[in-house]
Amino acid sequence: EIASCLVGSEMCIRDRQEALFGNTARNLGDAPREIKLRHIRNCAKADAAYGAGVARACGIDPAEI
Repeated sequence: EIASCLVGSEMCIRDRQEALFGNTARNLGDAPREIKLRHIRNCAKADAAYGAGVARACGIDPAEI
């Protein structure tokens, strides 16, 4: 799927972003909610869309960050 997408295509970019959000959320695992929020806020400082995507992948409303 991801390996076969055209480089730079909008769908490919979205797929890779979603994979990154999901991977980050899985790596946070069973961490306490406050730890997740702290990490998500740091992600959002680097890139607002990244922070929002990780929040959604963790089941947290991006408005909370």
